[in-house]
Amino acid sequence: MEKKAALKREVGLLGSFAMGYADVGADVYIALGVVALYAGGAAPLAFAFAAIAYVFTGLAYAELASTYPYAGGAHVYSMRALNDFWGFVAGWALLFDYTVDIALFALASAGYMSFFFPQLLSISFCGVNGLSLFAFFIVLFLIIVNIVGIRESSALNIALVMPDVVLEGAILLLGFALAFNFNSFISQIYQIGNPAILLDVGYVNSCNISLQNFIYALTLAMMSYVGIESIAQAAEETRRPDRWIPKATKFSILAVAVFAIGLSTLANGLMSWKELVANMNKPLVAIASKIPFLGKVLSIVTAFTGFIITLASANTGVVGVSRVVFSMGKFKLLPGWFYHVNRRFRTPTRTIITFGMLGALMCLFQGLEQTAGMYAFGALLSYILVNISLIKLRFIDRDAYRPWKLPGSIKIRRREYPLAGIMGTITTLIMWILIVIFHPSARLLGVAWILFGISLYALFRRMMKMPIMGKLGGKDILPGGFHLDALIVVKEGDPLDLVADKIVESLDNRFRLNFSMLIEIPRAKAEDIIRYREESMKSLRWLENKLKEEGYYVRYNIVIVDPLKEGSIMENLREELDRADVIVLFSTRRRRFGLMGEALPEALSERYPGKIMIITLGEI
Repeated sequence: MEKKAALKREVGLLGSFAMGYADVGADVYIALGVVALYAGGAAPLAFAFAAIAYVFTGLAYAELASTYPYAGGAHVYSMRALNDFWGFVAGWALLFDYTVDIALFALASAGYMSFFFPQLLSISFCGVNGLSLFAFFIVLFLIIVNIVGIRESSALNIALVMPDVVLEGAILLLGFALAFNFNSFISQIYQIGNPAILLDVGYVNSCNISLQNFIYALTLAMMSYVGIESIAQAAEETRRPDRWIPKATKFSILAVAVFAIGLSTLANGLMSWKELVANMNKPLVAIASKIPFLGKVLSIVTAFTGFIITLASANTGVVGVSRVVFSMGKFKLLPGWFYHVNRRFRTPTRTIITFGMLGALMCLFQGLEQTAGMYAFGALLSYILVNISLIKLRFIDRDAYRPWKLPGSIKIRRREYPLAGIMGTITTLIMWILIVIFHPSARLLGVAWILFGISLYALFRRMMKMPIMGKLGGKDILPGGFHLDALIVVKEGDPLDLVADKIVESLDNRFRLNFSMLIEIPRAKAEDIIRYREESMKSLRWLENKLKEEGYYVRYNIVIVDPLKEGSIMENLREELDRADVIVLFSTRRRRFGLMGEALPEALSERYPGKIMIITLGEI
């Protein structure tokens, strides 16, 4: 019975956007200075080149997540397009990334908080410094929020993300309007790479040092774009995935690309790239401080915003890793123990606690930054598989309903190949190869992590007597199909528990349910209308929660009608009736249609032919 419990659909357009932006947008608070260290004055070019791969992959996710609205993202598409093995590789590559994301951004959040509370830098407990302890308790807080519900987690992301969007937009506008020096920008943009030999770069002896540093900076810039897949992880909890996911993804892509390229360009026009590197731990604060008149105030606000946006990114890491593992358990890529939804909170509590605590413990270890390069290693590997899946699914599920489809494709032998998928595969593959070449730690740790995961996967599948390279899970992953709007007319006093059961029997969750409860005026005195409305709202909230457990999207409203006035119901429901694809009425064997009378179904059938569905509730 636990496994039948569905995740709650609580995430809207703004929540979906905040989830994608939180995971990617926070990177700029760290990446601006680090990329400048290796790219020199050409940092804006590094961000612009990396954005190409980011845009293609982000748009691929927009099509795939709206067509296949399942939690799990990359591994789900790879299972459908390729097989279970590649689905596991895609999911396993992201699993470690999200866990590192939790710890890295919790530590970054604690670092920004030390701007206001420098005592965090000096205190320690049992050999653990104050920043690590503060980051540990941040993650514990996020675990609790995510256990309570995706609505609360999404609301937290929105509250943390929107101030950052406003602030970064203000810094761009004010910086370019009041302080940008075009000559300074031009004089630095031609400095392609830092000429010095730097640590962590796996140099190739025969190549120019400055060029190799720029290429290394390019891979770091790509890391700053990792995270767009977070929107897809919550596809099963998004209220209208076919509509909101493509829009949220495109908004996130646009916002992050504009801010990353725009802020790095602005920095070149405000200061030398060496000065930006000197402020590598707080690059956005350094940029804000250069704005005339408002610099001091903006610096303080920017430090606080850095704290909240990195907190949002850590929160998105908790959401992402829990949904990836939950989905992998569902499709038997990992033990089924992970495929569990708490019946009270409608959240995957086991995965949230297990991997949230792993992220919290990672905050306590020193040298975590050395694993950051692996973040891009795993993410880019999954991005390659996503772009390949986009190409292959175009002819595997040729006739599938795609709410949003990437424009631009070529046809070869009656097969359609999306140009964005081809370009996305090429660009992400190039980026991944560059990371393998120039990041020795990522190369070693990344390969070790993938081989370790494959060994566990092979052992698990053997124990389950399932083929390693089979395509068992992919058969259960089907396109979402069309979504229809159903207007369901109920009246005060109808047995809503029976109504819910009949809805589940009669309509699958491709239908979006819009309940209109009718309250009859003559039955109540004027002063009783408020009481009737409050009681009806309680009943409808109960009905909403019950149907959301079954995976439905539900809306409801109260309609006051006068049955003695001809056409009252039609008049009050005009807008909903016109918009609905299906109109559902209920009747009983003892009394058909109740207060609506015999004339209502006939009137509706005459005005809306083919839309009417009448469901019998039984002997009532």
